Amino acid sequence: MQTVRHFDENIAVQVARVPSDTAKVLGLASYFGSLFIVGSLAALVAYLLWPVHNQFNVTDKYLDSSGLLVLGLIPLAHIIKFFTRRQRPDTIYVRKMRFDHFSFPSGHAYTSFLVYGYLAYLTGGWLAYLLAAGLIFIIGLSRVSLGAHFPSDVLGGWLLGAIALAVVIGYINHI
Repeated sequence: MQTVRHFDENIAVQVARVPSDTAKVLGLASYFGSLFIVGSLAALVAYLLWPVHNQFNVTDKYLDSSGLLVLGLIPLAHIIKFFTRRQRPDTIYVRKMRFDHFSFPSGHAYTSFLVYGYLAYLTGGWLAYLLAAGLIFIIGLSRVSLGAHFPSDVLGGWLLGAIALAVVIGYINHI
C-alpha cells in the first residue's frame, strides 16, 4: 500500500505543475467522462449510426445485444467502489463537490474507457481509436488535476474499463 501511496503522490505533484489555463481545460474535459454526457453521447451516436448500420455489416442483433452489454457493465465501477471503500483525496474540490461515493476505481475513467472504446470499435478506423484514446486520457488526467481522484484510482478505472471492453468485444466476435 505504501508503494501505491508513493506512486499517487509522485504523479499528483507532476499534475499539479500543469499551468492554470490547461487545468481549466482539463476541468471542462472531466464533464465528458460524466455518466450523463457519456450516456447521452452513446445514445446519440447509436441513433445516428442506426440508419447506416447495415452498410457496416452490423446486424440488429449485434448492435442491440452489445449495446445492452455495455449498459449492463456501466454500474460495475460503483459496485467495486462499495467494496473497496477507498476515501477520496482531501482536496478543496472533493469538499466542495460533497461526493457521496468512494474513490476507487474512477468512474469517469472506467465509463469513458468502456463507452468511448466501444464507440471507436463500432465505427472502426484509426482516427476513431486515436480520438477515443485521447479523450479517455484527458478525462483521466482531468480527474487527478481536479483532485477528485488519486492517480491509481484513474489507472484502476482504465484497467477495469479495458477488461469490460474486452468482454464486450469478445461477445461481439462470438455472436
